[in-house]
Amino acid sequence: MRNMKSVRIIILLAMVLLVCPSAVMGALTIPQSIEFQSGSDTVSIPLALDIADAGLSGYKMIFTVEKPEVAMISRVDIPDWASLKSVDGGLPSASVTISAVDLDDKLKPGASGVLLATVVLNKTGEGSTAYTLTVKDLTDDNGNLIAVSSPVQGTISTDGSVSPVPVTSQVPSPVPTASQEPVNPAVPMVTPTQAQAPQTPDEPSAPEPEIKPVPTVKADFYSDVVSGTAPITISFTDNSTGYPDRFLWDFGDKSSDSTSVVQNPQHTYRIPGIFSVTLSASNGQYHDTVVKENFISVRNLSSGIKPGENVTTTISSVPGKAEVYLDNAFFGLSPVTINNITPRNYQLRLHKDGYYDTVQTIITNKGVLPTYISGFELLPHPAEIGSPVAQPPKTGAAYIVSYPEMVNLSIDNIPVGKTDIMVTNLPIGMHNLTLNKKGFEAWNDTLEIKNGLTVIQSYVYEEPYFPLNRTVEYVPTP
Repeated sequence: MRNMKSVRIIILLAMVLLVCPSAVMGALTIPQSIEFQSGSDTVSIPLALDIADAGLSGYKMIFTVEKPEVAMISRVDIPDWASLKSVDGGLPSASVTISAVDLDDKLKPGASGVLLATVVLNKTGEGSTAYTLTVKDLTDDNGNLIAVSSPVQGTISTDGSVSPVPVTSQVPSPVPTASQEPVNPAVPMVTPTQAQAPQTPDEPSAPEPEIKPVPTVKADFYSDVVSGTAPITISFTDNSTGYPDRFLWDFGDKSSDSTSVVQNPQHTYRIPGIFSVTLSASNGQYHDTVVKENFISVRNLSSGIKPGENVTTTISSVPGKAEVYLDNAFFGLSPVTINNITPRNYQLRLHKDGYYDTVQTIITNKGVLPTYISGFELLPHPAEIGSPVAQPPKTGAAYIVSYPEMVNLSIDNIPVGKTDIMVTNLPIGMHNLTLNKKGFEAWNDTLEIKNGLTVIQSYVYEEPYFPLNRTVEYVPTP
């Protein structure tokens, strides 16, 4: 049986000039409600342990906001006493898993007011929402679990809809049980001395328990493969000695999931490169770190794209810094300009953590159809925004034709190429369109994009200088 220790966990929810009401429940002080200060879009939530009698080895807990349309987790800060720290769940998010381990024994027995982490919320809408803190693991330096009430729940308001709850900071005095008599202050109290049973001379005394030394940790690992073509999923296996039970991996590719606290994890390398892998392992008393330099080699898939007829294609996205793949070959983070490629059809794939992949066939022709692909709007993943159903992106396309051809085209003051040209994945609504050609008068017009449709706008100039007429037609986007 583990010796369970009853302590109090204090979750202090605060922001600048913010007062957080609390209510006492036994050994727990639980905040019941908080409010965003008027004019502020953020609130900081320190998560603290009031006292650690036997020190603190580490913890794992989950913080969840029920309605991300009211508030979302934008950042988690873990203090420097944690030599291993991890925040899993992607940010911004409605739920994160927070883990920390004290490998260097910075938190001594008896430490009080121990800050575990600070959760920062961003206001995303008006209203109120429940939040929950679930403690999965809280362990002292002896390896014993620290017993706490879990889950801890409260309410967050961004519009003043939560009424304050009175603060009770003291735990009520214990009530005497039936076996206890009230203390009379006029009568001195005598503490009885427990009589020791006489020991039989020939009765052997109990043997002293054997103290086994804790082995020194030596970190080591191996993987099922060390090279391949992107994207590739690699399985890593812990091979450390000294019976470690806490781990922190760094896979070296700086992706959103580039760290893990799992003993034997898997990781997908999506971008080509040569990566070093780091493993830190600990058994509570000893820890060790191993770094295997240039351990994983990931090659790019051959795209079949060869120097061609000087065709240039630029790929951009909203938001930017999405991974750009043509025929599964990686070309960089958007916006990306690809020069001198062969005119033909390509499969375009855009990937960004927290968003659905965008997959579409694009056409590159010499000088036309199109020389520039713009405005790919990525759809957020519902796990990141808390939406129960993913809604299709509201975008359309435009095919701009002119007589004569090779007229410079700008949409919303951004040059996109020369006519005739197809521009895809434009956000719905009205846009400004400008046509310019040397020797001709500039033609300023509007461009209305409708969801799921392609607008074909044709422009005819009267030779040699002036605009003559235009036609507009909508067709389903292929």
